[in-house]
Formats: sequence, C-alpha cells, structure tokens
Amino acid sequence: MDRNVLRHKRGIAGTETLEDEPPAHEKLLKYFPEAALALYIGADPLIRQAASGNALKVVLWLALGAVIVFCWIYLSRTWKVDAVSQKLISVTALVLYVAAIGGPFTATFSGYKTVWASILALFFTAFMAFGKAPTEP
Repeated sequence: MDRNVLRHKRGIAGTETLEDEPPAHEKLLKYFPEAALALYIGADPLIRQAASGNALKVVLWLALGAVIVFCWIYLSRTWKVDAVSQKLISVTALVLYVAAIGGPFTATFSGYKTVWASILALFFTAFMAFGKAPTEP
C-alpha cells in the first residue's frame, strides 16, 4: 500500500480512525529530503572529531547553514517545489529535526536539552497537517 494513501475504517461508537498512519517523526521527515538530514548526520560526528571549543560551534553552525542551502536547492531542482512557503516549512522541519538530535545547539547553549526541540517538533508536525507536504518526484 502506498504510504501516502491512508485507509479509513470505522472505529468504536462511530468514530473514524486512520489505519497505517505513520508516526509523528516519519510525518516530519516527509516535509524535507532525507538526503539533507543524512548530510548533516554524516557531517556532525566528523566535525566533532576535527574541531573543539569555539571552532566547533562555528563549524557546526556553518554545516547546518550549508545543509539548509542544500535542502532548498534539492527541493527546487530535484523535487521541483516552487512554492517558497513549502520550502520554508521544509527548512523549518529540517532545523527542528537537527535541534531534536542536538546539532550545533548542544555545542552552543549550555544546558540545552534536546527534549524541548523534540516537543516543539511534535507540535510543528501536528500543525503541518494543515499544509501540503512537498512530494518527491
């Protein structure tokens, strides 16, 4: 079954439920190219091995910036997304995902807890249901 097609079935007392609905973190991933996240996840540990102190913070932020640019270009050229609003939503989702795994935020802000970014990503994901996710060609 195509993951983008949800089958409806009747629930208890006439309430309608969705079957085969992906978990929240998978919904968030639908909004940006997984290649962008893979790029950051691959770069992060290498950067952490190569740099420390203030250099680590700067390079991690530069890496996140480069991944954002990559995401924007990938959406434009590969997924053929024209709407700036969709690109902004995708970039926001990507940044939230990186924040939820730590990224430059843990290196920059003392006491940073990824759980707060995860909670924010959860609510962002819920409200993204009102918009249209870009689709991979």
